[in-house]
Amino acid sequence: HYLLPFEIHEQLELYPLAGVGYYHYSYDYAGYDWSHNELLINVGAGARWHINDTWAAFAEEKFQIVDGYNSNFMTVGISFKF
Repeated sequence: HYLLPFEIHEQLELYPLAGVGYYHYSYDYAGYDWSHNELLINVGAGARWHINDTWAAFAEEKFQIVDGYNSNFMTVGISFKF
């Protein structure tokens, strides 16, 4: 994904998240076969703390909007810059 960071501090960035995705679900059990396809929209925000020039810790909050099934996700992790 592409980031549009807003530098808050020398080591801290905040950034918005937005995108479009594709959702596919299929179910086949005991003779019952069902599948569903849907486009979804992602919106959210994230923060990245630069530990040094190559390592950073991040946290993101994302809301997925799908017809009939909306969900909220939080992701935390560490990234490495090559």
